[in-house]
Amino acid sequence: MMKFWRYFLVVSFWWIFWGSTVFGNAGFFDVEKNVRQSLVDSNYRGEYTETVFRFGRRQETNYFFTSYNKKLIYQVLNPSWQHGELVLSDRKKIVYYLPAQNKALKVNWIGNQQKFHLKFWEPWLKWINKSEGQILLNGRETLIFSGKRRNKTFKLWINKKNYLPLAIEIYHNSLLVRSIRTINLEEIDFVDTERLIPATVRWYQNELKFWQEVSLYRIQTGVSFKIKQPKYLPMGYKFLEAQLQELSLASVVQLIYTKPNGERLNLFERETLSNKQQPHSEQWKKITIVTGRTLSVHQWKQDGISLTLLGELPMSEMEKIAKSVP
Repeated sequence: MMKFWRYFLVVSFWWIFWGSTVFGNAGFFDVEKNVRQSLVDSNYRGEYTETVFRFGRRQETNYFFTSYNKKLIYQVLNPSWQHGELVLSDRKKIVYYLPAQNKALKVNWIGNQQKFHLKFWEPWLKWINKSEGQILLNGRETLIFSGKRRNKTFKLWINKKNYLPLAIEIYHNSLLVRSIRTINLEEIDFVDTERLIPATVRWYQNELKFWQEVSLYRIQTGVSFKIKQPKYLPMGYKFLEAQLQELSLASVVQLIYTKPNGERLNLFERETLSNKQQPHSEQWKKITIVTGRTLSVHQWKQDGISLTLLGELPMSEMEKIAKSVP
C-alpha cells in the first residue's frame, strides 16, 4: 500500500509541476479539439498558399476558400492549368467544377466529410508537443506551437481568438519542405453557394468517365509542348487519366492506360532539354521492381520530346505502341 501511495504522489507531483509546463493552460488536447471544431463549424473565408520544395523546385498552389454552413469551397488560383477550378463539399456530396470546360462531377461523399476541412492540418494537430508563446501577426494575437511527426518537425500558428490555423511550416533535417500560409482570413455571415456553378454546366455522375474526359485537356494547358498519344493499344487497355509532375528540370506528363484486371501502361513525356539527358538512339530494357514484377521500358526522342513507355508487356507490343505515337 505504501508503494502505491508513493507512486501516486510522485505522479501527482510531476503532473502539477511539469504537466502544466508541457501542455499549457488549456492542454494540447484542447488545442487540437478547438482547432478541429473551428475549422468545421465556423463560417470563414480567405486565401492560402501552399508551397512545396521537392526535386530541387519550389512549387506553389494558391486557393481561395470559403467555409459556410458546414459547406467548404476551394477555388484554385494557381497553377494556371487549374485556374478557376472549384471543389465544393458538404456532408452528403462533393462537387468538382472545371469552368474552362464547363463540366462538373457530383459524387456521394465516402467517409468522414470533416476530413476535407482538416486535410491540410489534421496530420499535424495531434503531434503538437510544445508551446512557443504568442505574437501579434497581421494585427491578430497568434499562438505558436511546435511538434514532431515521424522524421519531420513543424511549427504551427493559430489565431488566439477563434482557433483558426493561420500557417504551418514543416521541416525535414532542418530544411523547409512544405508550408501553408493564409491571407486575409476572416469570419463571414453569409455566402450564396448556389450561384457558384452555372445552370448550363454539363454534369457527370461517373467519376472515372469524368476524369477520362477532362484530365488530358487540363494537363495540355499546363505544358508548352503538344502531348502525344499512341494510336495503337493492346486489347483491353483504355485511357485512364493524365497527370502532371513538376520536377527540378522540367514538367513531366504521365498518361495512364489500364486494363480491367488492374495492369497499367504508362507513357511519360517531357521536353528534351539537352542531348545529355536522354540516349541518342532508342533504348529497350527490362527492369524488375520491388514487388518482383518485370517491366518493359522503352525510351526515345521525337519532335523535341523525350518519351518513356513503361508496362508489363512483351517487347513486340511495346514496339507497336511506340511506333504508333504520331
